[in-house]
Amino acid sequence: MTTNKFAPSLNDSAQTCINRGKELFDQKEYNEALSNLEEAIRLDPNAAEAHYWKGLVNYEFSKYSEAITDFNKSIELKEEVATIYHQRARAKRESEDIFGALTDFDTAIRLEPDIAIYYSSRGVTKHRLEQYEAAIQDYNEAIRLDPDDPLNYINRAYSKLMLDLFFEAITDCDTAIRIDPTIGAAYSRRGMVKLNLKQPEAAISDFDEAIRLGSKAAADYANRAIAKRRIGRTDGIDADFQEALRLADEAGDEKLKTDVMKIMRSNT
Repeated sequence: MTTNKFAPSLNDSAQTCINRGKELFDQKEYNEALSNLEEAIRLDPNAAEAHYWKGLVNYEFSKYSEAITDFNKSIELKEEVATIYHQRARAKRESEDIFGALTDFDTAIRLEPDIAIYYSSRGVTKHRLEQYEAAIQDYNEAIRLDPDDPLNYINRAYSKLMLDLFFEAITDCDTAIRIDPTIGAAYSRRGMVKLNLKQPEAAISDFDEAIRLGSKAAADYANRAIAKRRIGRTDGIDADFQEALRLADEAGDEKLKTDVMKIMRSNT
């Protein structure tokens, strides 16, 4: 995160709390981080960096409205820091303010045009709006700026899959796996492509690997069951569907649960 543009607090005690809050955040000790950042704000209400990091903590707590309020205050105090707009955009996206998120991503890119994650984050948002070609353009730029980040290839593969660019999508997944063979999402995406290419056995191998690597995606279990069904395998189909339902329920994704139940009752 590019937080080096924040001016230090004029209150030494407040800055000490900010620094401690940042350390605790990096250690995923979010409650303790929040306490330190709130104390920093009490000592120096105009410390833009404290509001920014408090927003990051609230984002981790899935308190997106509170995070947006924190980022608003940080922007009010220190307007021209790109990372604040980027993080506010992510919180807006999770709050379903998709177009507000795009505006903030645009601002972050205008302020710092050479940061790969800003483009990849905007690409994810455009994909959510089903603007797949525009999403791919953002992933292209993210890859140009950071060719060693496998997630950019995985995300681009997903947008290509939506445009039926199956072989290009497989190439992107292969690249992601070459960069990091332990990243389960690459196998998951490749499995989805192979399922679309009517290669169920190859798809099963990829879903197996994604799950072996610790996937908690309901879709991986559901898609593996579908692939097994297509080649006449009966082993583990019910268990896969049940695990998909459990994970969808755990994630609070009612639409996915409904979709899985429909597939279970069909012959797809």
